[in-house]
Amino acid sequence: MPLISAGVFGGFYYWAKSGKQMFLLKFLLTFLSLTFVNYLWVNNYGSHGPAPYFFVIISSLLIFIWERKQLLIVCSILLLNILLIFYLDYSNPQLISNYDSDIARIIDVYTGVLMYGAFIFVLISQAKRKLHNEYEKAKRSDNLKTAFLANMSHEIRTPMNGILGFSELLDDEDLTPEQRREYINIINERGRHLLAIINDILDIAKIDSNQLVVNKVVFDLHHLLDDVLLSYKNE
Repeated sequence: MPLISAGVFGGFYYWAKSGKQMFLLKFLLTFLSLTFVNYLWVNNYGSHGPAPYFFVIISSLLIFIWERKQLLIVCSILLLNILLIFYLDYSNPQLISNYDSDIARIIDVYTGVLMYGAFIFVLISQAKRKLHNEYEKAKRSDNLKTAFLANMSHEIRTPMNGILGFSELLDDEDLTPEQRREYINIINERGRHLLAIINDILDIAKIDSNQLVVNKVVFDLHHLLDDVLLSYKNE
């Protein structure tokens, strides 16, 4: 039986690595795990043997692989299974035979303890590594957002300075109509530049939430370079 179960669970492991039909894999793993533990309870002296430890192992495994509503359903089935076995063990102790010797009982129980410890160690290690990776990812994301906001504050000040500066120049009564028209055009251009920056910020927020829709359009490269030149002409 141990060799058969080891082969079955080894096959599940390689199936999981393929990443296909995961729901069916989890369902079969849950069903066969409960079947294996119930068989172990019946054939290894009920609560006197290692079966209770394996129930804890199976509980840890099921909590690890199932999520949300499915986890609630699976845990309810597991709890009912344990309550049923407890009732049979408590109300009909004659159904469960005892070990022939204390040596056999000690070996069986401590084998279950060792397997339980190894299994829990693997699960906790995997969970800890995943949490650490998520923490590092969140930390990098926070640093990138801080740098992004600092850069955006600079980018926003550039067109705002242009808008405010040329708005003040419009108060000069000595301006010619051509100069006034040029300043108004510059203010409008800076306003469009500021609006584009705000739209870029909104686009980045959409990228972060996977909601961005990319629209490919034709643009005038010469006009874009003229805008860049105009922005830094005075400097």
